[in-house]
Amino acid sequence: MNHPNTPLSCGTMKWRRGDLPRICLFVAAVAVGAIRAAEAPTPTRAQQLQEFISHPPAAVEVLFDHYPLNLGSGPHKKGAPVAASRYLGRWQSGAFSVHEIPATEEVPADPALVPMANGWGRYSNTFWNYEGRSGINWYFRNRRSWEHEDRNGPLRSGVSMLDFLGAVLNGGQMNCAIGGIVWSNNSFSATSVFPPLGGGEPTHFFGTMTLDREGNPTGIDLQCRAQGTT
Repeated sequence: MNHPNTPLSCGTMKWRRGDLPRICLFVAAVAVGAIRAAEAPTPTRAQQLQEFISHPPAAVEVLFDHYPLNLGSGPHKKGAPVAASRYLGRWQSGAFSVHEIPATEEVPADPALVPMANGWGRYSNTFWNYEGRSGINWYFRNRRSWEHEDRNGPLRSGVSMLDFLGAVLNGGQMNCAIGGIVWSNNSFSATSVFPPLGGGEPTHFFGTMTLDREGNPTGIDLQCRAQGTT
């Protein structure tokens, strides 16, 4: 059991130079254009990313690669990255979708036209998931179905994938509402959407964005504590 005054967990997310999330390109097109229209100084790349994380546009589409860690034994060293998976994510209030598509060396001109291998999504009270081998499953949420949701596949996988997409849009922070991170210069804080498994208080996250000598984001240092502890 963790002492109440010690972090529950901590970690560091690093971005390779030139490999910042592609959302930065979208931020530059939307945020910078709007700010220049108001004749304000051009924000730094770190400020662009922070603004996107805290105040994402009403509708977002992002293409990203996920590199899971190798946690087993085998020819690869334990902890070394394995082959990437590529995802096309879309998000807006009350709806989202995540498509897993083939990870090719070249980025497709229109990822939406690439056949998906697996998919997850939600629109209003409808959840769905798709597997290439078994097809599509639907769940229409209503008052009578709530008590059985702990065993509902489309909903459980949908909530998990929304958290996965949220981690991308939140700069690496999972289990926080999209747009729920508050910045103060290069420091941030947020509170988890759900209490930890097994009950207890929601988790409070805090950390800093690290920059290189040119002021470009290189990673996020993260810590978290149960809410109410110091």
